[in-house]
Amino acid sequence: MEKDLTIPTIPIALRPSSHSRHTSYSLREVNIEDSHELWGEVVVTLWRASMTSGSTGKAWDELTQRILVWNVLVDGEDRTAEWARREVVLNTIQTM
Repeated sequence: MEKDLTIPTIPIALRPSSHSRHTSYSLREVNIEDSHELWGEVVVTLWRASMTSGSTGKAWDELTQRILVWNVLVDGEDRTAEWARREVVLNTIQTM
């Protein structure tokens, strides 16, 4: 998916979803035509799953970088991505 993704230079406007998050994928089947929005949703979902797994590793590091990129693309409109950005900044400050 990322191989063919071109990162736009302008922020992406998020469309409000009429569906709430659910653990069953079949309940969330939505036709997302924008590949950037789909990529962002996948990144956020995988990042959230990695946070609950209890083990930090290479996958978590890779997903954190991507969720920060997603946060920039949506201009901070995604609550999960914005929360991740704040935590990264806070952790960076604390380790200095």
